[in-house]
Amino acid sequence: MTRHVGIDLGQKGVHVAAYTDERSGTVRTMKVTHTKEGLDLFLKWATHGCEEQVQFVMEPTGLVWITIGSFLKQRGHIPCCIKPEKTADLRKFVKKHTKSDRIDAQTLSTVPRIDPKGTFPVHLPDGKVDALKRMVKRRERFGRLIEAQKKRIITLMNLAIPNVMEALGKQKFTDSGIAFMKTYCNPGKAVREGLEKFKEFWREESGSKCDPMRAEKVFQACKNAVDLYSGMSPLPFDYKEVKWEIREELNHLLYLERQSRKMGKIIKKIYLELDPYRTLESIVGIAEVIAPAFLGILGNSVERFPNANCAVSYMGCCPGKHQSGGKDPAMPMKKSGNRILKKYLYLTVATARRHDPEFAAFYARLYRRGYHHNRIMTALANKMARRVYAVLKRRDEMLKPVRGKDGSPPDGHEFTRIMYQLRSPDGKPIDKKTANTLIQTNYAREVVAPERAQRDREKRNPREETPDKKKRKRRPVKRVAV
Repeated sequence: MTRHVGIDLGQKGVHVAAYTDERSGTVRTMKVTHTKEGLDLFLKWATHGCEEQVQFVMEPTGLVWITIGSFLKQRGHIPCCIKPEKTADLRKFVKKHTKSDRIDAQTLSTVPRIDPKGTFPVHLPDGKVDALKRMVKRRERFGRLIEAQKKRIITLMNLAIPNVMEALGKQKFTDSGIAFMKTYCNPGKAVREGLEKFKEFWREESGSKCDPMRAEKVFQACKNAVDLYSGMSPLPFDYKEVKWEIREELNHLLYLERQSRKMGKIIKKIYLELDPYRTLESIVGIAEVIAPAFLGILGNSVERFPNANCAVSYMGCCPGKHQSGGKDPAMPMKKSGNRILKKYLYLTVATARRHDPEFAAFYARLYRRGYHHNRIMTALANKMARRVYAVLKRRDEMLKPVRGKDGSPPDGHEFTRIMYQLRSPDGKPIDKKTANTLIQTNYAREVVAPERAQRDREKRNPREETPDKKKRKRRPVKRVAV
């Protein structure tokens, strides 16, 4: 009988391990220190009196599980991970109002007997792949911080100069826009200097991309702000303090952007070492930003996934299930799965459906049936996830005989590069130019469903009704007497 040992990992203190003795049925616990002597003593304690292989179950706590998993795997045992949600639910069932490290470790040792398929063998990537994964997550986190920082700056500028961000348009965070926010966040200064001097400032900051009309719109917004606040005394805010805050927020934004670019260079270097042939970039929609994310998070080899369904489930691009009483309704995409890959898959198919005939034909077919855009994109994300898995698996099959210890191909090795071939819906290879022509001719929204495409366009870009334009007749409302 396999012995299941649960380990409640601790990032600061000691770890706590527990298992149920097969003979007496008693629960044995032990505190484990994070040293070589402590781990050796723990392994001797966990395998005492057990002739079969021991399975160790733990949660992926921080990065501590990597060290423990590597130690156990090198000594011939089976380290497994489990989703923390499952452990928490089972612990609340066993001890609803009590929580301790010992109870958590005992719960972890019980899970494999209740749900054997809920535990997964620990996948230990090599050093380069793990570094790539951390860098990808770091750059994605910088991206979210940059977006939050921009929203904060827009809020402050709308307080200082109402409607100025609308006047800036797409030049909000260009060199000219940032220079304007640092210099003229007090609109009175721009109005006192006059329009001509403001245009000269805008011309110097914009360079060859100067737009005089944009400068006039921004100056008019400053003038309107002065007129608005001239009748308020005192003002509900202090321009001096707002100016200081805007400068600090802009400096922090520039710092985050520099760090993001720095991460991009590091990621590119590691990515080219692992895959100098840029296999994933041959897929339409995947480029130098998204390809390292797939390689780092999925790993340099997809052998750990038994099939494509497991890989798609890991990426979180499969629908949920809620079958009962003979009814099996369609469900939305599951909330589980890797958040970064799920986002990148959606961005990828947004490009692929415009340049890949197979994706375009699939989108057109469902669009004609009346499916919502987001639902079609979710289905395309599932297809893209399977395509990524197939390309990486084909690459693994060719690289397997020559792959080095770190998972990367050896220096000087040459072989036929694995590339995804664009094909028409009937399976014939085509080039990019022919693919774009085919999509515009046969699979564009205006071609497959012109009436719906017109309605969607009007929703996105509402226009003012002209006298010549006929108003749509509203359906009469049936009124019921009460």
